Amino acid sequence: MAFEFYMKQNDTNPSMTATLLDETDTAYDLAGVTVTFNGIKPDGTAFTKSVTKIDEGNGVVRVDWDSADTAQAGVIEYEFELSSGETVPNDRQYRLLVSEDLG
Repeated sequence: MAFEFYMKQNDTNPSMTATLLDETDTAYDLAGVTVTFNGIKPDGTAFTKSVTKIDEGNGVVRVDWDSADTAQAGVIEYEFELSSGETVPNDRQYRLLVSEDLG
């Protein structure tokens, strides 16, 4: 199973909101947990972003973008990493699909 989020090249909106679920589809309780976004750009460059926790008890986070994040058209594979070292997802793929800017 894959979760895909779509953006245009060089765009910074919309922010991405995600609910972090374990392999049984139970939301993580993020109270006291640091969450980071780890991605690999289409050219293979790894990058990390800070994540804003929107609803700690229900595992909801938001990722805000910089234009550098979406500068390359293509697929960004990503995961969220918890301060415990656990990665989310651990049983599915997350992809950000950045389409070429036509204008």
